[in-house]
Amino acid sequence: MNELNFANRLTQEQKHLSKTESTLGDYIVAHMEQISQLTIQQLAANAKVSNATVTRFCKKLNYASFAELKSYLSRETKKDEHKEEGVVEVVGTFYDTMVASSKMLIDATQLAALIAAIKAANKITLCGIGSSGLTANEFKYQLMRMGLTVDCVTDPHMMLMGAKLLGPDDLLICLSNSGETQALIKACHIAKENQVNICTLTNFKDSTLTKIADICIYTSSVKSMHDGRFINTQLTMFFVLDCIFYELLGDPVMYDKRSKTLQLILNEESQLKNNH
Repeated sequence: MNELNFANRLTQEQKHLSKTESTLGDYIVAHMEQISQLTIQQLAANAKVSNATVTRFCKKLNYASFAELKSYLSRETKKDEHKEEGVVEVVGTFYDTMVASSKMLIDATQLAALIAAIKAANKITLCGIGSSGLTANEFKYQLMRMGLTVDCVTDPHMMLMGAKLLGPDDLLICLSNSGETQALIKACHIAKENQVNICTLTNFKDSTLTKIADICIYTSSVKSMHDGRFINTQLTMFFVLDCIFYELLGDPVMYDKRSKTLQLILNEESQLKNNH
């Protein structure tokens, strides 16, 4: 896992911040480009917190000092002043930033553990609600085409029943940006009683789901873009899925099975065209 940028550090440590530290974090997020020009006294006064709060905040986010925080923010917010930005450039920059941010968060050891767990599992159950449920469905279809036994559950009650039927040789993967989705938490507790291997894909460290899971994969939050018009909450989840698929398809058997299912679909489409 590479050195984290400010947005990732703030997201990962959010649950450990006091109310005044969270207020300071919000102020910095709203004025990131100006922070490097401020003294610690000026920042404290502007954010209506104490100098000591700024110092504690920097240490909790693993900056050696306020000066180091300013230096990092200066580099992260540096822009090309001669570049005109239309909608394609703006959204493209969001994509680039979020993928780069997620690359910093993903622990290669945890990713390898998840891939090994997927290969070893007797049955894989994927759970997610809302947008995460749609991502879980895509996850299911791609794994199924590689010859794996996999189910996707997006209904809270079905999650509980499904979790109850899982065993020690199975794998439960929960997708939740917040890590606090109650239906998933309940399903994980039930699965844990049956010694099921559990993985979560989420934005937040130290969430309830990450405390239950055996394997945790972190992704960057869309909130780190600080623009309410950019609403793609699943972009970084799909980045992780692509990393997983790429590794799995390095297995010749899985690659061959996917190729066969793809060819079957292509043949079916060709036959339908010929019939018309």
